Amino acid sequence: MRPFWHPLSAVILPEMPAYATATVTRMLLRAGRLELLYAGDRMYPTLRHGERFEAEPAEPDALGAGDVVLADVGSGLDVLRVAWLASDGRLMAIADADPGEPTPLGVQSILARIDVGRAVPTRVGVERRRIGLELREAWSGRIAPELGDAGDSVRSKYATQAPFYAGAAGAEIDQGLLRRVMQVASAGDRVLVAGSGAGKETLALADAGLQAVGIDFSEPMVHAAREEAGRRGMDVPFHCADLREHREAAGSLALVLFTYDVYSFIPLRADRTAMLREMRRWIRPDGAVLLSARRIRRAYERLILTIQWVGRGLDGAWGGSHTRYLLPDGSLCRSYVNYLSDRRLRAETREAGWRLGAFESGHAEMRPA
Repeated sequence: MRPFWHPLSAVILPEMPAYATATVTRMLLRAGRLELLYAGDRMYPTLRHGERFEAEPAEPDALGAGDVVLADVGSGLDVLRVAWLASDGRLMAIADADPGEPTPLGVQSILARIDVGRAVPTRVGVERRRIGLELREAWSGRIAPELGDAGDSVRSKYATQAPFYAGAAGAEIDQGLLRRVMQVASAGDRVLVAGSGAGKETLALADAGLQAVGIDFSEPMVHAAREEAGRRGMDVPFHCADLREHREAAGSLALVLFTYDVYSFIPLRADRTAMLREMRRWIRPDGAVLLSARRIRRAYERLILTIQWVGRGLDGAWGGSHTRYLLPDGSLCRSYVNYLSDRRLRAETREAGWRLGAFESGHAEMRPA
């Protein structure tokens, strides 16, 4: 079963505290056993959030099914369990509470062995564990009150994670999405990226010949985007502003592109519809909006959202939920996200004067009704 919350994990150097890196960890392991801190829930209950463990140097050739290892998975260090040996010599590794696909580990990516038992969990056991964790999180997980309102929790998350988004590998924009943008806008047209983050999509659109503008409400994200534009020698404007308050000249845009989930970061329906009405004024007559939102797709998601709603004491609109992230000290934090059914999305966009098309690869095209 696909998890509702993406399973989290991180390995922390507890005395700093900071995320453990492969270079520093290899150096420390030369002295022998090393104590580290585990954050997250991918290895539950073998390792629990906030638990310390010891890693010891090990020869990869001596490892087999059931061994738990500390490995460099590309995005950082992680703890995984060896499930089987692949025909090409790589170790196929899983996490005890993550029903996702196994991770192939080459010999060079394994740093150490962790002595926490050798039993390989069954697929059914992994899924049962994941469901149990999600039911508990749905009932008791809360956004920290010091983060202010729901929108402030999102701002705090992206302020913290700006360096990681700026340095993340991968394509700047999905090629299918770029083709859809270019079906609406032509070279030289002005397009606005709503939720531009570290600037990747905005810069990709500028590379495609569009007059792209980025807007984001996280100052560290906007700073990262401006730095990247400067590094490339590109004159692309990035503005730090709240979409609910931002204004553009009438008819000045061919397109507004929402990056993934940005629409769902706005808690109140009245604010969302007011924003969409304002965007109608910005868009020229043949223009469009490409909308993305966190959508309800399965009955299981409805169950989790209902448990959250009841667990909060029926506080707020049904569908209000949260994402999770880990700080460099290992703290688990939560930020707001609103799940929306396709029926609600159609109703909101129609109320704001738009005609909503079908969602394809996460985005739906909106045209003025």
